[in-house]
Order: sequence, then structure tokens, then C-alpha cells
Amino acid sequence: ESSTTVCLHDGRFEVSVDTPGAPSPAQKVADGTAAFPFTNPTFFNLMVNIVDGSSANGQYWVNYSMFDPSEFKLTVTDHVTGDTKVYDHKTSDPLMVQDQAAFTGDDVLVPDGTLSGSWYATARDGEGFIVDISVINGVRTLVLYYFTFENDDSGRQAWLVGSAPIIGNKASVPVIIAQGAQFGQTFNPDDVVRTDWGEIKITFNNCDSATIESDSVFFPAVRYDMIRLTPSPTGVQGVCQPTATATAITSTPEQLHTEAVTRVDGGYSGSWYQLERNGEGLILNIAEIGGVNTLVVFYFTYENGSSGRQAWLVGSAPIIGDTADVPMIIASGAQFGDLFDPASVVRTPWGNVKVTWETCSLAHVEVTSESFGNVNFDVNRLTSSPLGTTGDCAP
Repeated sequence: ESSTTVCLHDGRFEVSVDTPGAPSPAQKVADGTAAFPFTNPTFFNLMVNIVDGSSANGQYWVNYSMFDPSEFKLTVTDHVTGDTKVYDHKTSDPLMVQDQAAFTGDDVLVPDGTLSGSWYATARDGEGFIVDISVINGVRTLVLYYFTFENDDSGRQAWLVGSAPIIGNKASVPVIIAQGAQFGQTFNPDDVVRTDWGEIKITFNNCDSATIESDSVFFPAVRYDMIRLTPSPTGVQGVCQPTATATAITSTPEQLHTEAVTRVDGGYSGSWYQLERNGEGLILNIAEIGGVNTLVVFYFTYENGSSGRQAWLVGSAPIIGDTADVPMIIASGAQFGDLFDPASVVRTPWGNVKVTWETCSLAHVEVTSESFGNVNFDVNRLTSSPLGTTGDCAP
């Protein structure tokens, strides 16, 4: 807080006032009430009250009143949703103002790791998004992957990636598109050219639906609703899996990420890569599908040759012990945006990606493909375990 700023409702709402001249220090007089003296520090010209009206209309209300006509600008920011309301008050305006639809009430969804996984629109089967929600540098963060196709009639694949803080139930993610490298043994991270693609906004409407909006200088804008393709990761508790049963942790904090794997659950989900292969990577999503502990793998890489074009592969398989051997497919034939037609997507068997976890932060990958070739490498975590992990990989 500053002399002219007060935080209310346990810091959720930041309230500040700009007035002509040099205002006196503001005061918090109750959890939902702030008082602002404009010139005389012993006289409160303005009282601001934020009321939780969720039970009445699902909103937080902003009410303010003053003793004398005044000119000022009142700014209120909701740090849960990221929304801001500005009240530009004139001397001719009423002495008392009530805004009973100022901010979303407490029923707003605050995403956590239980929303991590694969999402798609049924009318756009063949492309989609991967959501990876964890804490990065102390901030609740969304890492977003978009697997889709080029913005032309080539039918070639395209993938985008970016990350951003989650504000309330929303994130505005600046994403990049990469090109220039080759698959396999000839991959060189120095060949990767990353280009700013634009921004993708995602709003989580509830545990099973979200809205996507894109803005790019290269590709046309899209906006559509999507649903879950995979359920919440196993062993992750939170807003969308309140009845999940935690697994007892017997390891000490120092051992958690270094002991050999005995059981693989959703705590091993997330983004994985090798530093020496920076510019490609795997997203591992572990969930119970059809009653079976299953690994869904997305491999973001490049074509096998000198084209430098992107390629993405996807597949799923049961996890047996500490290993999953996943048959992968490669897709082609579709176009980006409004021209996307799920009937034009051609899925071709590509090969296998075998993942063996050594610890919570180390896994070995064996890739076999007749068309692309074979390559083996170790990968480390790029992101931490999904927010809410309760099993072996809990922080």
C-alpha cells in the first residue's frame, strides 16, 4: 500500500484515489472500508466501501460517499480476476454512488493443476491445446501449447507455445512460433528461430469448458469454446477434483526428486525437455482414462530434413511400472482458423515414444520412427509438478 492506496478484503481489492493537489494519507478503517482525506488529514472527504454481494446477485459492490462535492478519480482493481473499475467523479455528480455489479463474486473459478491436460473443440477435432498450470517463481502460471496447422493450403503442421500469469480465471499468453531446426541426431538448438506470433487469451468458464481467443499478425483471429479431452491428472487435488484421495508421502523433502520411481501419477505431468535440445520438447499428461493409468504424450519437434518446418506428434498408452511405450501419430491436411475442417485431417502412424521415469525430474526417452529415424535422450522438467500435486512429486 501507499499513502493514497488501500487494500481491502484481505488484499483482494486495491483502492486508490487521485485528487487535485497533494492528498493526505488514506486509512483502512475496516476490512471492506477505506477513508480518504483530500487536504486535511483529520477530515475524511471520501469513504469507499466494497461489499460482498455474492449471495444477492453474485457480485462485489463498490459504494462510495462524500461530505462535500468533489472532483476525483477512484480506481478499484480486483487482484483475483484482474479487472479494474475507474470512477471519474465530477463535482456535479451525486454525493453517494452505488455500483452493485462492479466485480465478479467469489464463485469465480481460480484455476489450478486439476485443469492441466488436453483441451479441444469437438467441431475442431484434430487440433487443440495443452494446459500446464504450475507455480513458477512463486506465481500461478499457465504454460499453453497450441497444436494446429499452417495458415495456408499446405496441410502442414504448426505449433505455438507461451506462458503467462493467471489472473482470476484468465490468462493472456504471448506465444511464439519456432522454425529452422531438424529432427533427431541433427537437431541443433542454435538453428531454432523463435518469432513472436501474437497473443492467445484463455478464460476458464468452469472445470470442463474454456474459451479461446487469438490475436496474431500472421494468422487470422479465432474464438471458440473448448472442452476437456483428458481428465485431471491423477494425484492432483484442487478446485476441479475436490474428492481426490491424496497418496501418503513417505519420502523426506530432500529425497522427493532424487529417489527412484516406484509409482507414476499426475505429479509427473508437465513440460519436459533437454537443455542441449532447447527448442523442442515433450508434454506428458498422466490421467486415469477408462480406469487405466495412462500417459498422453505430445512431442513438439521439426520435420526430418532441411525444411526447418515444425512437426507435432501425439499418442497415448498405459503406464506399466515406471514406463510407457506410446504409439504416436502425425497429422496433416488441415488449415488454421475458420478454414479448419476436421474431415480433412489425415492421421498417419509415425512410430513410438518410450518414456521411462528415473525420478520426479529426470526421464529417459527412446524415439523410434521408420520415416523420421531413431533418437534417444534424457529429459528434465521444464515446469514444476501441476499445482496441487499430492504424491511423490509434491513440492
